[in-house]
Amino acid sequence: MTERRLRVAIVGCGKIADGHVGELQKMRDVEIAGVCDLELLMAEQLAARFGIGHYTDDFHGLLMETRPDVVHITTPPQSHLSLARQAMDAGAHVYCEKPLALDEPGTDTMIRHAEATGRKLTVGHSFHFDPPALVMRRLVAQGVIGDPVHVESHFGYNLSGPFGAAMLADSSHWV
Repeated sequence: MTERRLRVAIVGCGKIADGHVGELQKMRDVEIAGVCDLELLMAEQLAARFGIGHYTDDFHGLLMETRPDVVHITTPPQSHLSLARQAMDAGAHVYCEKPLALDEPGTDTMIRHAEATGRKLTVGHSFHFDPPALVMRRLVAQGVIGDPVHVESHFGYNLSGPFGAAMLADSSHWV
């Protein structure tokens, strides 16, 4: 008997999508069903880099053709609500890059939609198990840094390189 693999689709083929695909491909019970980006070339390049057979610029078509169990949304935040609703309506659970939505009403709408469709919805807070976070938890547990009341951490891209130059050149970029 063949074990069923979890089918995952990625929408948004920018820089962070490489990390998602790389981690997903480490799991033997996961199959990347397809990738999608409004810019078809971005989807094609991600598919070529990782040997993914299906790529498209049509999200609805991706959902209908590949029938993913889970959709990873790695697009700019202003598109998260619409894409998440479409994915849940198609029967997929949703893993969404942060921020989940642009505002509290958008977040509430996504949560209510997940409840109504019986789908799971999660936001990616990907640094909880990175080495610095593990060290901090160990130091807290050992009492080395006292009894923290609030810890805040920020992570950003190096904007001095080609990624930053491209992002900063686009006045409509969400960042």
